[in-house]
Amino acid sequence: SWWRGSLASEKWRAAAVVGVAILVCHWPVLSAASGQSMRAATHYNVAQDLQMAGRSDEAIAEYRAALALWPDLADAHSNLGLLLAATGAHDEALQQYRDALRIDPNMSEAHVNLGLELAARHQTGDALASFERAVALDSTSATAHYNLGTLLAAEGRLDAAMQHLQTAVTLRPDFPEARENLALVRAAAKGK
Repeated sequence: SWWRGSLASEKWRAAAVVGVAILVCHWPVLSAASGQSMRAATHYNVAQDLQMAGRSDEAIAEYRAALALWPDLADAHSNLGLLLAATGAHDEALQQYRDALRIDPNMSEAHVNLGLELAARHQTGDALASFERAVALDSTSATAHYNLGTLLAAEGRLDAAMQHLQTAVTLRPDFPEARENLALVRAAAKGK
Protein backbone atom coordinates (compact mmCIF):
# COMPACT_ATOMS: atom_id res chain seq x y z
CA SER A 1 0.00 0.00 0.00
CA TRP A 2 1.39 3.36 -1.00
CA TRP A 3 -0.90 5.53 1.13
CA ARG A 4 -0.30 6.10 4.82
CA GLY A 5 -2.11 3.62 6.98
CA SER A 6 -4.99 1.39 6.15
CA LEU A 7 -8.66 2.23 6.08
CA ALA A 8 -9.28 -0.66 8.45
CA SER A 9 -6.50 0.28 10.86
CA GLU A 10 -7.55 1.21 14.35
CA LYS A 11 -5.27 4.25 14.32
CA TRP A 12 -6.98 5.62 11.21
CA ARG A 13 -10.41 4.82 12.60
CA ALA A 14 -9.62 6.53 15.94
CA ALA A 15 -8.32 9.66 14.19
CA ALA A 16 -11.37 9.75 11.93
CA VAL A 17 -13.74 9.26 14.86
CA VAL A 18 -12.14 12.12 16.79
CA GLY A 19 -12.14 14.37 13.74
CA VAL A 20 -15.73 13.63 12.85
CA ALA A 21 -16.87 13.85 16.48
CA ILE A 22 -15.63 17.42 16.63
CA LEU A 23 -17.54 18.29 13.46
CA VAL A 24 -20.77 16.55 14.46
CA CYS A 25 -21.69 18.68 17.46
CA HIS A 26 -25.11 20.03 16.61
CA TRP A 27 -27.68 21.42 18.95
CA PRO A 28 -31.08 19.83 18.55
CA VAL A 29 -33.82 22.06 17.28
CA LEU A 30 -36.75 21.92 19.63
CA SER A 31 -40.06 22.29 17.92
CA ALA A 32 -41.94 22.28 21.19
CA ALA A 33 -40.92 23.17 24.71
CA SER A 34 -42.50 20.12 26.32
CA GLY A 35 -40.94 18.79 29.50
CA GLN A 36 -39.95 15.56 27.77
CA SER A 37 -38.25 17.27 24.84
CA MET A 38 -36.48 19.65 27.22
CA ARG A 39 -35.20 16.71 29.30
CA ALA A 40 -34.07 14.99 26.11
CA ALA A 41 -32.27 18.15 24.99
CA THR A 42 -30.60 18.41 28.38
CA HIS A 43 -29.35 14.81 28.17
CA TYR A 44 -28.17 15.45 24.62
CA ASN A 45 -26.26 18.60 25.57
CA VAL A 46 -24.68 16.90 28.59
CA ALA A 47 -23.70 13.98 26.34
CA GLN A 48 -21.97 16.35 23.93
CA ASP A 49 -20.03 17.99 26.75
CA LEU A 50 -18.99 14.58 28.09
CA GLN A 51 -18.04 13.41 24.60
CA MET A 52 -15.85 16.45 24.06
CA ALA A 53 -14.26 15.89 27.49
CA GLY A 54 -13.38 12.32 26.52
CA ARG A 55 -15.76 10.75 29.03
CA SER A 56 -17.20 8.25 26.56
CA ASP A 57 -19.02 5.87 28.89
CA GLU A 58 -20.92 8.70 30.54
CA ALA A 59 -21.65 10.30 27.16
CA ILE A 60 -23.03 7.01 25.86
CA ALA A 61 -25.38 6.80 28.85
CA GLU A 62 -26.55 10.39 28.29
CA TYR A 63 -27.16 9.85 24.56
CA ARG A 64 -29.17 6.74 25.42
CA ALA A 65 -31.19 8.74 27.96
CA ALA A 66 -31.86 11.43 25.34
CA LEU A 67 -32.97 8.84 22.81
CA ALA A 68 -35.24 7.12 25.33
CA LEU A 69 -37.10 10.43 25.61
CA TRP A 70 -36.75 11.54 21.98
CA PRO A 71 -36.12 8.53 19.69
CA ASP A 72 -36.09 10.66 16.53
CA LEU A 73 -33.09 12.80 17.50
CA ALA A 74 -30.86 12.03 14.50
CA ASP A 75 -27.77 13.83 15.84
CA ALA A 76 -27.90 11.76 19.03
CA HIS A 77 -28.01 8.53 17.02
CA SER A 78 -25.03 9.62 14.92
CA ASN A 79 -22.95 10.80 17.87
CA LEU A 80 -23.81 7.67 19.85
CA GLY A 81 -22.66 5.64 16.87
CA LEU A 82 -19.28 7.39 16.92
CA LEU A 83 -18.78 6.57 20.57
CA LEU A 84 -19.91 2.98 20.15
CA ALA A 85 -17.55 2.48 17.21
CA ALA A 86 -14.68 3.84 19.30
CA THR A 87 -15.45 1.27 22.01
CA GLY A 88 -15.58 -1.59 19.51
CA ALA A 89 -19.37 -1.98 19.36
CA HIS A 90 -19.37 -1.73 15.58
CA ASP A 91 -22.64 -3.52 14.87
CA GLU A 92 -24.53 -1.21 17.20
CA ALA A 93 -22.68 1.81 15.78
CA LEU A 94 -23.75 0.81 12.29
CA GLN A 95 -27.37 0.58 13.44
CA GLN A 96 -27.15 4.03 15.08
CA TYR A 97 -25.90 5.59 11.83
CA ARG A 98 -28.69 3.91 9.91
CA ASP A 99 -31.24 5.13 12.47
CA ALA A 100 -29.89 8.67 12.11
CA LEU A 101 -30.25 8.48 8.33
CA ARG A 102 -33.73 6.96 8.55
CA ILE A 103 -34.74 10.04 10.54
CA ASP A 104 -32.73 12.55 8.51
CA PRO A 105 -31.54 11.17 5.15
CA ASN A 106 -29.88 14.50 4.39
CA MET A 107 -27.53 14.43 7.39
CA SER A 108 -24.11 14.65 5.78
CA GLU A 109 -22.20 13.79 8.97
CA ALA A 110 -24.15 10.56 9.43
CA HIS A 111 -23.30 9.56 5.85
CA VAL A 112 -19.61 10.16 6.64
CA ASN A 113 -19.87 8.12 9.84
CA LEU A 114 -21.68 5.30 8.03
CA GLY A 115 -19.04 5.40 5.30
CA LEU A 116 -16.24 5.05 7.84
CA GLU A 117 -17.90 2.03 9.42
CA LEU A 118 -18.56 0.42 6.04
CA ALA A 119 -14.98 1.08 4.88
CA ALA A 120 -13.65 -0.58 8.02
CA ARG A 121 -15.78 -3.62 7.09
CA HIS A 122 -14.30 -3.58 3.57
CA GLN A 123 -17.70 -2.78 2.07
CA THR A 124 -16.03 -0.39 -0.33
CA GLY A 125 -18.89 0.20 -2.76
CA ASP A 126 -21.32 1.09 0.00
CA ALA A 127 -18.70 3.20 1.76
CA LEU A 128 -18.00 5.14 -1.45
CA ALA A 129 -21.72 5.71 -1.91
CA SER A 130 -21.99 7.05 1.65
CA PHE A 131 -19.06 9.42 1.20
CA GLU A 132 -20.35 10.56 -2.19
CA ARG A 133 -23.76 11.28 -0.66
CA ALA A 134 -22.10 13.23 2.17
CA VAL A 135 -20.22 15.37 -0.37
CA ALA A 136 -23.38 15.89 -2.42
CA LEU A 137 -25.23 17.05 0.69
CA ASP A 138 -22.44 19.28 1.99
CA SER A 139 -19.80 20.20 -0.55
CA THR A 140 -18.07 22.33 2.12
CA SER A 141 -17.28 19.34 4.37
CA ALA A 142 -13.52 18.85 4.32
CA THR A 143 -14.00 15.61 6.26
CA ALA A 144 -16.36 14.18 3.65
CA HIS A 145 -13.99 15.09 0.80
CA TYR A 146 -11.01 13.67 2.73
CA ASN A 147 -12.66 10.34 3.41
CA LEU A 148 -13.96 10.04 -0.14
CA GLY A 149 -10.54 10.96 -1.56
CA THR A 150 -8.74 8.52 0.71
CA LEU A 151 -11.01 5.64 -0.23
CA LEU A 152 -10.81 6.50 -3.93
CA ALA A 153 -7.01 6.46 -3.62
CA ALA A 154 -7.16 3.05 -1.97
CA GLU A 155 -9.20 1.87 -4.94
CA GLY A 156 -6.59 3.23 -7.38
CA ARG A 157 -8.79 6.02 -8.69
CA LEU A 158 -6.04 8.58 -8.33
CA ASP A 159 -7.41 11.47 -10.40
CA ALA A 160 -10.71 11.52 -8.52
CA ALA A 161 -8.85 11.02 -5.23
CA MET A 162 -6.63 14.04 -5.95
CA GLN A 163 -9.66 16.23 -6.65
CA HIS A 164 -11.34 15.37 -3.35
CA LEU A 165 -8.17 15.56 -1.29
CA GLN A 166 -7.32 18.94 -2.86
CA THR A 167 -10.81 20.14 -2.03
CA ALA A 168 -10.37 18.97 1.58
CA VAL A 169 -7.10 20.93 1.86
CA THR A 170 -8.64 23.99 0.22
CA LEU A 171 -11.59 23.91 2.59
CA ARG A 172 -9.42 23.26 5.64
CA PRO A 173 -5.78 24.23 5.13
CA ASP A 174 -4.89 22.99 8.63
CA PHE A 175 -5.83 19.36 7.80
CA PRO A 176 -2.46 17.54 7.91
CA GLU A 177 -3.84 14.09 7.04
CA ALA A 178 -5.45 15.48 3.90
CA ARG A 179 -2.23 17.25 2.92
CA GLU A 180 -0.18 14.11 3.49
CA ASN A 181 -2.54 11.86 1.52
CA LEU A 182 -2.74 14.42 -1.28
CA ALA A 183 1.07 14.45 -1.55
CA LEU A 184 1.15 10.64 -1.60
CA VAL A 185 -1.55 10.45 -4.29
CA ARG A 186 0.25 13.04 -6.43
CA ALA A 187 3.48 11.08 -6.14
CA ALA A 188 1.72 7.83 -7.03
CA ALA A 189 0.01 9.49 -10.03
CA LYS A 190 3.38 10.75 -11.33
CA GLY A 191 4.80 7.25 -11.01
CA LYS A 192 2.12 5.73 -13.23
